[in-house]
Amino acid sequence: MPEREAGSSSPGVAQTGPGSAAGLEQAEREVTLWRASPKLALYPVGITVQRYPTKDVVLQNYRVPAGTLCQVALYAMGRSPAVFVQPLRYAPERWLRKDDHSFKALAFGFGARQCIGRRFAEAEMMLFLMHMLRNFKVDTVSKDDINTVCGFTLMPEKPPLLTFRPLD
Repeated sequence: MPEREAGSSSPGVAQTGPGSAAGLEQAEREVTLWRASPKLALYPVGITVQRYPTKDVVLQNYRVPAGTLCQVALYAMGRSPAVFVQPLRYAPERWLRKDDHSFKALAFGFGARQCIGRRFAEAEMMLFLMHMLRNFKVDTVSKDDINTVCGFTLMPEKPPLLTFRPLD
């Protein structure tokens, strides 16, 4: 069993620093913003979501016969001013709105055919980032924009060069 820190009400919880209650509250706020961020809106791994309706359906006054290929262009949608105000601006708070029930975040699909690994992938991404940012200062070698190419998935044209410096 972990030892208690002096003045700590919980085993292993320090009063100050990253493992402190205050540090954990700050981390929780940051995690909330991370969860809310447009992490896959601007750079979705798959650039479209496709479905073939099994029966005739009407979508926004358009009749779509059963068996018709329907696609959502995720890459274009994430950059559209008709969908997002200033789509290229970093604004994670736009994802925290409770009254917005539109299909704006579809990187893992939606409905019954949504990716079954979504929650696992999101948890792994969050844990990876938390561990890296807790232990390293990360910087880019070049400040140039990263160009992307579309193959089987969306990927950088050239791998971004990063430096990792241990935090003291």
